[in-house]
Amino acid sequence: MSAEPTARYRRSRTRSRNVSPLPALALSQFQPHEYDLNSLCTQLVCPHCKTWVPITGINSKKPKLVPHDTAVDRNGAAVRCMGSHRLVVLDVTREKWERRRQDGVEPSVRRAAAQHRKPQPMVPTPVVRLAAAPATQELATVARLSRLLAEAHAGLVAHRGECRTCDGRRRCREGVELEYRLAEVRATVTARRELAAAVQRRQDEVQRLEAVQQNRLNRARVLRSASATDRRRGALPCGEAPLECLPVPETTLHPQRRAR
Repeated sequence: MSAEPTARYRRSRTRSRNVSPLPALALSQFQPHEYDLNSLCTQLVCPHCKTWVPITGINSKKPKLVPHDTAVDRNGAAVRCMGSHRLVVLDVTREKWERRRQDGVEPSVRRAAAQHRKPQPMVPTPVVRLAAAPATQELATVARLSRLLAEAHAGLVAHRGECRTCDGRRRCREGVELEYRLAEVRATVTARRELAAAVQRRQDEVQRLEAVQQNRLNRARVLRSASATDRRRGALPCGEAPLECLPVPETTLHPQRRAR
């Protein structure tokens, strides 16, 4: 009777000999929370895709990041990350990493303790700017909605370029939701623009009426000043106005010769 076949023990090693041409990553350049030196799984945050990637070949001369993917292209093929097969320099011991993780992050990036300050009262809007506030707020809202409209349109175009179902006649569920969102944002932008235009017209009318009233007040003030000047002018005698000097003597002077 033959013995039951068993799998032969294989030593753990790096399956690929490829090495990335990018410079090696040193663990001392990362924060303690960006890599893990546990014995079960040694891993590091890839600087390209910002995902946790295992480090293979810990006991070898060339430890490096395992090959990993970042996304899927429109044909369904995986896109390999640039950080695959990148060498890693293990210049931090496990004891030092444990101590740094327990003590916290580096002092240079440590934030100060949160300070709870008493909230200050809001400064009210000046009276001269109360009329311009609604129109300014509406214009700011329209600007934000315009950016949302551009983002919704760009998202729909990108989805149509990647989706195989949305070809102009058929639409997938995600494509329908993106179209509904684009239509809602577009309708909201149109309504907000009309409201902003109405508010601007109303404010322009108020400013025009205020300008007319101010012109009337200025004209009445000028007329009152002119009337007062005419009254003062009529009270003076005709002829030249007297100069501001000493009065003229009214008695006749008879000079006499001084006795010798």
